[in-house]
Amino acid sequence: MTEKIIIECPKCSKKVRVPVGKHIKFVCPSCSEELEYDDRNVNEKQADSESSENMKKPKERIGFVGHIILILLSLIIATPLIVGYYQYLMWIPINSIEIRMILIAFLFAFSLYILLFKFRNIALGLMIFLLLKMGYNQYFNKKGLTYEKAFRSYVALVEKKFENNPNLIKDVENAIVLSVESDIVSSVDYNSTEVKQFSNQASIKYFSENDDRLFREYGNIVRYFSVFKTINGAWQYVSDPVDTEHYAKASESLKSMAGDCDDHSILMAACIKAVGGQSRIVWVKGHAFPIVLVANDKYEFNIKVKPILHELFTDIYDDNFGVVQNEEGIWLSFDYTKKYPGGPFLEKEVIKLIKI
Repeated sequence: MTEKIIIECPKCSKKVRVPVGKHIKFVCPSCSEELEYDDRNVNEKQADSESSENMKKPKERIGFVGHIILILLSLIIATPLIVGYYQYLMWIPINSIEIRMILIAFLFAFSLYILLFKFRNIALGLMIFLLLKMGYNQYFNKKGLTYEKAFRSYVALVEKKFENNPNLIKDVENAIVLSVESDIVSSVDYNSTEVKQFSNQASIKYFSENDDRLFREYGNIVRYFSVFKTINGAWQYVSDPVDTEHYAKASESLKSMAGDCDDHSILMAACIKAVGGQSRIVWVKGHAFPIVLVANDKYEFNIKVKPILHELFTDIYDDNFGVVQNEEGIWLSFDYTKKYPGGPFLEKEVIKLIKI
């Protein structure tokens, strides 16, 4: 039961019982005088006073333009994060890669927007300062951070995970061999009945439990990876005769699943070509390996190829995939010495590149 005390009405001296430690307003039952009684301690009164003052203060607004600036900042900051970490969010149960990408972009940007909004005065102040500073540098101090330098740095940040790859091979056009009379090219008999039948079966041997979703999202890449796993899972290395270089036809190698690195490259290139892919054979010092076209550009490789690699192959521990980049696109190594497509190169100095 609440403890009460008796007070008197200052107008009519009527005694009234009121609760202890409370702040109340009431009307005297005798003379109808409006009364107020405050029995709280000093701290409670001060807190109530501050709360009332805060309620009276108008809410701080940043306006439409301020919100647009914060949204743009959120998107700018979120973009490199999305590119860098998208493959780790494949567990999100959405079949469409485009819808999943949009959802992840929204979540990243919205989270950043909330954070920036909380510290909006600091964020907007820093942005205005940097824009003014870069504007000044653009015309009066070229050594400082200009708009152009900022843009280049941002693009480099977005592409960092690709360009900093120690297994990236670029500019190999001068090594391409185009001769259709080459023994190697003629050995890639992808049109033979045996190779075509084997390739079809190999392309659907693995990953079939989720084939509808995987093929719908990633297309033929899933087929190429199944071919890789079929051949590399069965391939046995056997050397050529001493002082002799023998290039076995693909139709021969698929029967024995054995041979040296160039025999494997010929078979893999033929099978990939037989199921609609594009392949090349790379020659480096003491070794040859096939590469397969998997993306048109770096963006597609980061967003589309990396996630499916991480999903289908559990032996991948980093993103430093063995890739070759040229004007045609991004090519992934299908070397038999590796457990997954894109394994690190044994050697990066390209001697020649055979176009199939």
